[in-house]
Amino acid sequence: MCGLKSKVQSINSYIKKTKIFRRIIDLIRNSFLPVIIVIYFLLFHYANNVSIVSFSRSFNIFLIFLGIALLISFIFYFIFRGDFKRASIGASIFLIFFLTYGLFYDWLSKINIILIKHYSLLPLILSLGLCLSFLINYLNQKTIKNLYKALIIIFPVLIGYNLVRIIPAEISKAELNKMNDQITISDHRNTEGKISFPDIYYIILDEAAGFDVARNYFDYDQVDTFVEFLDEKGFYVAENSQATYPSTLYQLSSIFNYEPLPYPSDTPDYFLAISDNKVVRYLREKGYQIVVLNEMRSQLGYPTMPKMNADLSLSIEGNQENTNMIFNNEFVRMLGKQTMLRPLFDQMEAATLIYENHANTIYFAMEKIGNISEVSSPKFVYFHLLIPHVPFMFNHLGFVNDQNDFYDWNYYLDNYRFSLRVAESMIRSIFSASDPDKPPIIILQSDHGARNIPSTDPYHHPLEDYPEEYASHIINAIYLPHCDEKLMSQDMNPINTFSIIFNCLFDEEISIR
Repeated sequence: MCGLKSKVQSINSYIKKTKIFRRIIDLIRNSFLPVIIVIYFLLFHYANNVSIVSFSRSFNIFLIFLGIALLISFIFYFIFRGDFKRASIGASIFLIFFLTYGLFYDWLSKINIILIKHYSLLPLILSLGLCLSFLINYLNQKTIKNLYKALIIIFPVLIGYNLVRIIPAEISKAELNKMNDQITISDHRNTEGKISFPDIYYIILDEAAGFDVARNYFDYDQVDTFVEFLDEKGFYVAENSQATYPSTLYQLSSIFNYEPLPYPSDTPDYFLAISDNKVVRYLREKGYQIVVLNEMRSQLGYPTMPKMNADLSLSIEGNQENTNMIFNNEFVRMLGKQTMLRPLFDQMEAATLIYENHANTIYFAMEKIGNISEVSSPKFVYFHLLIPHVPFMFNHLGFVNDQNDFYDWNYYLDNYRFSLRVAESMIRSIFSASDPDKPPIIILQSDHGARNIPSTDPYHHPLEDYPEEYASHIINAIYLPHCDEKLMSQDMNPINTFSIIFNCLFDEEISIR
C-alpha cells in the first residue's frame, strides 16, 4: 500500500509539474503576438528616423515597451483563463489602442471641434480599447484561429519590410563612423608665415529668414537696425542671397566643399561631406587650428552626425548619453508621445534636459566665441546654432517662452529677433578679442530661411499665406577686410563663400559657381 501511495503521489507531482510547464509555454505563446506588434511599432518609427537616430541611445525605451507588451499579455492570459489565442488577440487589440493614443489626441486637437484634455480622452480610449478586446469572447473558435494565423503572418512581414529599410542604413552609419574614426589630425601643418593669416569665424543661424522676408512678410522693419550694425562694422551684406535648396545638410556639405553636391542624397553621404570637408583640410594645410561648436549634433538635430575633424570640439551636453535620463532623447520622446504614456511625457517635457542644453548652448556660445584661448591663432571657428530654428524657446529678450509655444510658428519672429541679438553679441565679442592690426574674417549666414514646416504638435500653428519660395531666402553677410567687394554680389550664392575667401586671402583660383 505504501508503494502504491508513493507512486500515486509521484504521478500527481508529475502531472502538477506538467501543468505548470504547459502554463508557462502557453504564457510564452500568448505573449508572442503582442511582442511582435510592439516590435513592429518600434521598428516602423525607427526606420522612419534611422539616419538621425542612434539605436544605442534608444535601446532602453525598446526594453520598456517590450516589458509593457509582456505585462499586458500576462494580464489578458489570466482574464481569458488560459485560452492563449483568444487572450493573445485581445491583448493585441488593447496594445494597438495603447500604442496609438497619441495619434487620436493629436488628430482631435488639430480638428479642434471640442476641447481635448488627457483626463477626459485617456479614460475614453482606455475603455474603448478594453471593450473591443473583450468582444473577442463572442467570436467562435474557428474565427479566432483564422484571425490569429493572419496576424501571425502579417506583422512578421511588416517587421521584415522595416528591417530591409533599417539594415542598409545601419551599415552605412557604421561605415561612416569607421571612416570618421580613421580621419586623423595632421601633425604636418605648414607653419611658414602662418602668423600673418587672420582668424576665420563662421557663424550659422539655423533657419534664419533673409532680411527681405523679415521686412516683407513679418513687417519687422527694425531688422534694418541690425543691417546698419553690420554695415558699420564693414560687412558686405548680400541682401538677395538664396540657398540652392532649403536643406541644412545639402547646403553645409556644398558650402564646406565649395561645389554643389547631388540633391537629394543619402544622409550619411552629407554627414561625411561635412565631417571631412575640403575647407577644413585646406585650412589645416595652411596651419590653422579648428574649433567647432555644432549644435546640429545635439538631440534637437542629428545625434548620429559624426564630429567634424577639429582640434577643439565644444559642447554643453557632455556625456548625456551615459546618464540614466533615458527620456532626454528626441526619438524616445516621440515614441512615448504616440502612446498612452503621452500625459507622462507631456509633463516631463517642461523640465527636459534637451531644452535646458539648448538654452545653455546659446548662452555659452555668446560667451565663448571671443574667448577661445585653448588654441592658438590662426584658427577657424565654426559655430552652428539651432536658432531661430524650432523649438521657438526664446522671446526677443532671451527669456524662455511657455512650453506649449515651442512649436507654434507665431513665436518664430520673437525667436528670430533674439537670434539677431545673439549674432550681434557674438560679432562684438569677436572684434573685442581681435587685434585691430590683424582683423578677423567673419561669415554670418543661415543655412536656409524659415520653412514653415508642419508639425503634429497639438499647439502648432503654421504661418498664414507664407510663400514657399521664402524658405530659400537667407542671411548672408561677410566681413572680409582688405579684399575687393567686387568679388561679392547682392545675390551671392553661399556655396561660393570659401572660394571667394580663399581666392582673396591665399591667391587661389577656385572657380565661382
